[in-house]
Amino acid sequence: MKYLGIILDQKFKFQEHIRYAAERLIHNLSRSARMTWGLKNEAVATMYKGAILPLLMYGAPIWSEAMKYEHNGQKYVRVQRLINLKMSRAYRSTSNEALCIQTGTTPHHFKT
Repeated sequence: MKYLGIILDQKFKFQEHIRYAAERLIHNLSRSARMTWGLKNEAVATMYKGAILPLLMYGAPIWSEAMKYEHNGQKYVRVQRLINLKMSRAYRSTSNEALCIQTGTTPHHFKT
């Protein structure tokens, strides 16, 4: 059941909400920001700060307890990694921590 933009399940584990938000963003970002063509890195940074980050963090005080499970946190790390790769135009083998430093973003596990 979806209520006020947050997908609720019977046990209030919010796995479906986290999966839905992360996979929808990964799919849309993969299509719009390619490495050789597509959106410029400044446009991706603006989209991240203005649209993607608020979407990822919407309702975080409610479902933040679900992020203690590693499989939920990894979904958000995948989204942030993809965004950081698009903003920095770095190689895929670059570590997530180095990407966060290069783009000036804070890792999601520090925000929840």
